[in-house]
Amino acid sequence: MSLRWLVLLVACSSPKPLVWAPDETHAFERARTEHKGVMLEFYARWAMPSEELRHELSSAKIAGLIAPAFVPVTIDVSDDSDASQAQRARYNAQTIPYIVFVTTSGKVVERVDRLIEADALTNVIEHAASLARE
Repeated sequence: MSLRWLVLLVACSSPKPLVWAPDETHAFERARTEHKGVMLEFYARWAMPSEELRHELSSAKIAGLIAPAFVPVTIDVSDDSDASQAQRARYNAQTIPYIVFVTTSGKVVERVDRLIEADALTNVIEHAASLARE
């Protein structure tokens, strides 16, 4: 196999980075169009576990599981405003970091309420993906 074909093969098989929706409304619209669920990541700049989880979500393995099944969106709750408190209440996001996987109708199918190891996160995403498509 020539080097050119090998490079092309690797490029085509490498998972693409996650395409994050700009906000919750766009995430649900895109999820309906793409027949996916929605993954909402509640994030705060001041929470080091949020940064660690964000790094894990961007890994090729985890992103490769999320991308085909979910439209991801980050809900920044750093400022603890009335709006962010309402979003946290709607999804029962009492801890940070917090991830909720939902259907496009808003049914919660899985949650992550703390920083967890990659293998456990993989299991949660796979389970959520099996339930999220409507």
